[in-house]
Amino acid sequence: MRKQFILIAAVAAVLLLQACKGRPFACFTTEPDEDDLHVHQPVIFRASCSTNADTYYWEFYDKEDSTEYGFSTIKTFADTGQVKVFMLVVGGGKTSSTERYITIRP
Repeated sequence: MRKQFILIAAVAAVLLLQACKGRPFACFTTEPDEDDLHVHQPVIFRASCSTNADTYYWEFYDKEDSTEYGFSTIKTFADTGQVKVFMLVVGGGKTSSTERYITIRP
């Protein structure tokens, strides 16, 4: 009886760890830092702080809306102002997304 309980507890623990571990988390960084983005300057967007993801999808909402794919992408903005950046990650059949506004300065 004790061995069965230990086996059931071990299986339950493994299933719980797999369920928690597999959920992706969307997060991105920019280079240069978001406080120092300027017109006509290449900006690198990286999903380096994302976890448990294997597919990366980016959308940029500026005057020239665009879509990119991959762990990182480089974007150059032609105009000043606010730009909405949306990122979706997929991992293990699950998704996570994040969005934020960045400011492009002269």
